[in-house]
Amino acid sequence: MINSSTVTSGLVSELARAWDGLEVLTAIIKARGNSGDGAPVLHRLLEAACSSAPQLRAAVWSVRGGHLQPVAQIGSAVIDPSIEAMANATLRDGRTRLAGNQAGVGTMPLSRVQGIVTLGDAASGSRAVVALWGPSGSAPFDAHMTRIAEALAIQIALVFEEEDWTHRLLHQERSDADLEAARQVQASLLETSGAGSNRHLAWSSFSRPARVVGGDFHDLAELPRHNVGFVVGDVMGKGLPAALLGAACLNHILRAAARSVASGSDSPSSILTEANRTLSPELVRLETFASVFIARVDVDPLVLTFADAGHGNALVRRRDGSVIRVSGRETLMGVERGPYTLETVPLCPGDQILVFTDGLSDLPRPHRQTLDVAAWFAATPARTPEALMAALAEEIARWCPEGDSPVDDITCVAIGVND
Repeated sequence: MINSSTVTSGLVSELARAWDGLEVLTAIIKARGNSGDGAPVLHRLLEAACSSAPQLRAAVWSVRGGHLQPVAQIGSAVIDPSIEAMANATLRDGRTRLAGNQAGVGTMPLSRVQGIVTLGDAASGSRAVVALWGPSGSAPFDAHMTRIAEALAIQIALVFEEEDWTHRLLHQERSDADLEAARQVQASLLETSGAGSNRHLAWSSFSRPARVVGGDFHDLAELPRHNVGFVVGDVMGKGLPAALLGAACLNHILRAAARSVASGSDSPSSILTEANRTLSPELVRLETFASVFIARVDVDPLVLTFADAGHGNALVRRRDGSVIRVSGRETLMGVERGPYTLETVPLCPGDQILVFTDGLSDLPRPHRQTLDVAAWFAATPARTPEALMAALAEEIARWCPEGDSPVDDITCVAIGVND
């Protein structure tokens, strides 16, 4: 079997002792260097290899999945069956085969043609099988011609390697461009609202995906009578598939909200129940699920009303600094189809609400501990939602330094009741 080290150690020096062989090899390398994409390069290489003998024929196969795939040939529309048999035998054992009419010259006698078949390997694993043959009775193939064929096979294997690299780079560039576009779309559509306030309430949000895009989603909106509604969700998985699923979940929830308002029932439980009714069949089909927390903060009376689909990551910090955890009793969307319960928590001026996804509590800590979000929330001096989100970003940066990404997507929404 031929590889790049064989070329550098013995093949080139041996060709240098044969002027005709060196000329052919030089022509092959020059032809490869002056061409662009793969197909013209292969034809140029074959033409250069066969230029010294017009009666020569040549063919190239790529090796894909252990099988030969013909990619180029010159001099004949049909490859001789004996040459194809030699090519398959060479692929099996990696041995160069030389066959002709002279007894003892080769490993496989041919009736109508004589030929050389050899295998070339590139460092990355790209492989090429190359055959050169001519009419029976033409000048016999010798050691020089065999080495030219071996050098040609290596050159062609390198062409395959360069094509593979080019395709991978182009695919990566397209993927990077697609991911960047997805990141911008998610930032503008799914990571909305930022900070806002009215006479009674203030709100802010924060989102950081573990990858370029993430499976968390949220939305904040000021409602009539100075109320504020919001949703925080987390779908199973990470990256682009999770981001697409998160966008679909948010779309179903917003459509369910519109239908609920039109029907006169705009409570978080009715919105979540309607969204689950339409979305669950698709989640079951995809074998995935989503946790969702939908809530509304009313100012008259001052109360948090919510429905919880297996999310559970919601805290209320009272003005005195004490923190309580609030959650519903139902499970994830895509698991159950029944109605969701409406839950309420009375609020007071100075209270703060923090709803977050699992990525925040999964932040790595020393000694394999995780962030105790409730304890952090109780201890932070931040008294406005915007200051709270800024402190949270600093806390995340403390445990994900130098641009490291968190292990899971992080999304947080904070609502504060003004004094």
